[in-house]
Amino acid sequence: MSYAANTPPPCLLTYQFSTQPAPIQASTANVGSNARINVWVSSGGTSIYCNKITIAVPIGPTNTDLSENTPSVTPNTTRWVISSMEIKSGAELGLDAEASYAIFYIDCVSSEYYLINYDLVFSMLVQPVNSAAPGDFQYIVVENSGTTSDPSQFQQRRNAYTLHKDTPQLYLNNFVSTSASSAKNTAPRSVFANGEAIRLIWESNGSSFSLYAAGQSAPIYSGKDTAFVLGSGLTNTTTFTLLATMSSGQEFESGSTTLSATLDITISNPDVAPRSATADTLSVVGPSTLKGDATLGNATVGGTLTTSGAANLNGSTTLANLTVNGASTLKGDATLGNA
Repeated sequence: MSYAANTPPPCLLTYQFSTQPAPIQASTANVGSNARINVWVSSGGTSIYCNKITIAVPIGPTNTDLSENTPSVTPNTTRWVISSMEIKSGAELGLDAEASYAIFYIDCVSSEYYLINYDLVFSMLVQPVNSAAPGDFQYIVVENSGTTSDPSQFQQRRNAYTLHKDTPQLYLNNFVSTSASSAKNTAPRSVFANGEAIRLIWESNGSSFSLYAAGQSAPIYSGKDTAFVLGSGLTNTTTFTLLATMSSGQEFESGSTTLSATLDITISNPDVAPRSATADTLSVVGPSTLKGDATLGNATVGGTLTTSGAANLNGSTTLANLTVNGASTLKGDATLGNA
């Protein structure tokens, strides 16, 4: 990748960008702001072949640099692989002589995939964006491409895109729930089984977070992490509210100091009654079935009582009809009709 001698023609492929957050935000002295830059590669419906793509971004401490740390790039398909990465000065590339660039060389693994007629996305993760003043930086793309399938006819082509880093503001995005089990798909879900472990995750540059479950005045989580696991899961459908807060030391120039987000989680098989019950005095006027363990103090049953589990009757008990399918202990006075 060298352009000092001549400037390549523009790319044949089309490159479209999205960022998270949008726009990219500079870091502060106390809190680093991570960013993700996704670029969608498209042929626009024409027959364009490509076997190599190179991506370069400026790294350093200035407002025209993206980050002081080297970012990472991941293709969305195994048809393309990162073959190498290097740091070079802009002077070597025919670019800004004062800048250094992180350069990623990405190769197509087979001529079978040279024709770009499928989804192709390169995702760059920046951890963190530098803390310089807001400014523009260049995202350089070089492709080795052509309009025939013969690689000997391919030509190196280059585009330079200008992306922006903005003044940092508090953001809270992508509050979602996933399975907490590594054996299951970690894609976001909103429906879980009763008692299934659930992981709540979110994206934010806040300095602290508080997570509330509906009906509870105290947070179930407070801290700096951007994830929380409900190890015991839920027994009923619940709404969660997440608060993100920035500390006074973050000194964001504008925007809110607190943001909130809500998330509804549905339980597919919720509890419709308590799983266990202890009754001091129980009056039953119709047929009743106890399917779990039951401990009864004083019980008056005017109908039929059927227990499928163990039943302990500790007090004075009057029973019209009693059917016991499990162990039964009568510790007090008992008057039995049909038993």
